[in-house]
Amino acid sequence: MSDIFREVEEDVRRQRLERLWREYRYYILGGAAFIILAVAGAQWWRAHARAETTAASSALTAALDLIETNPTAGMDALAKLAADSPDAYRTIAMLRQAASLSEKEADAAVKLYDRIAGEREDDPVLGGYARLRAAILLADKAPLADIEARLQPLMGNNLPWRYAAREVLAYAALRSGDREKARERLEQLAADLLAPAGLRDRAQRLLAQMDMARAAPAQSSATDPAPAP
Repeated sequence: MSDIFREVEEDVRRQRLERLWREYRYYILGGAAFIILAVAGAQWWRAHARAETTAASSALTAALDLIETNPTAGMDALAKLAADSPDAYRTIAMLRQAASLSEKEADAAVKLYDRIAGEREDDPVLGGYARLRAAILLADKAPLADIEARLQPLMGNNLPWRYAAREVLAYAALRSGDREKARERLEQLAADLLAPAGLRDRAQRLLAQMDMARAAPAQSSATDPAPAP
């Protein structure tokens, strides 16, 4: 009977860890979105004298505004931008299009992110961001080996998405049952003083949850009644 209770307790803790991840992943995406907007602004600033780039900037702004009030028309406008705009704005439009798809059509969003990552393979910011977003969408369901393959190109020491990639990989390992790999990743993040403070805090909280989950079965075993002689 005690084994059943331990299984229930373990399942509850696992669900708590997964809820904690789902809450925190929006912070990852929020920070990433800010960087993407900064990149878009920098691209415009460097090329603002080019008439076609200025037109693309205006069209992108209009499409982003439109998607808030008329999602279908906004998506159509983004699709047109993705086909016709100068390189950077085309990518930004495709990223926004994929983000909108991810809310209800995750598989389609992953395909679009993969396409962007392929087209921007040499761009560590935009191409890397697309690769990261696809991995986040798949982290709840894809095999750990697939997530590792997607994130490995992002994890070099000088790459912009390395910390987010390591955090996603830690969650994917935890979800797949590889707690030792998850713990190793989280401990590295928690100890890395160059990592963003919010990310270190999340790593520490996840480690604390894992410690609680590991301690509970031992405590249950200690209180189990001795077998009858």
